[in-house]
Amino acid sequence: LLTYEFKSLASYNERGYIDDAFKNALEFISWRRDILTEPVEIYLSGVEILENSYRFLFDYMVEEKHVFFNYELEDSLPINHAIIIEANEKRVLSASWIFKEFEVASSGKQYNVSFIDNQDRLHAAYREEIIGTAYKIAYEVRRDSDNQELQPSWVVKSQSGAYYAVPLEKQ
Repeated sequence: LLTYEFKSLASYNERGYIDDAFKNALEFISWRRDILTEPVEIYLSGVEILENSYRFLFDYMVEEKHVFFNYELEDSLPINHAIIIEANEKRVLSASWIFKEFEVASSGKQYNVSFIDNQDRLHAAYREEIIGTAYKIAYEVRRDSDNQELQPSWVVKSQSGAYYAVPLEKQ
């Protein structure tokens, strides 16, 4: 995990134009992009407008499959995105980036992608009714899954912004 925080005695409290802040975020990524190996692609998965800055959320895609991070670090909130950059029109203010290598395995496995079946399994796993605002099939990466083969999961973002995931069942 790479973390960055801009420290300065002078403060700049204007977020400015989003396109300038986004350019700063992209420059931050481009300086470190060569650390990642193929077949990883980075895409913008969300933008949050904060009081004095913007938060850009980026994720990985491996062979057109999303990668979902379910990282819990000590003394911090869960990290659900590969790259989180807070920037304004002048600079990047903070960033966290989970560097991960992925190797594509040709398994030929078939999975159950039925919406109803996976929602039932999600409900059984978490013992609560989860109303989702976004649904996707993605590889789930946990902090303790460094050397495990990634399996596709059913990932749901709830109305509260929390993420829930269950591995897809093999057919």
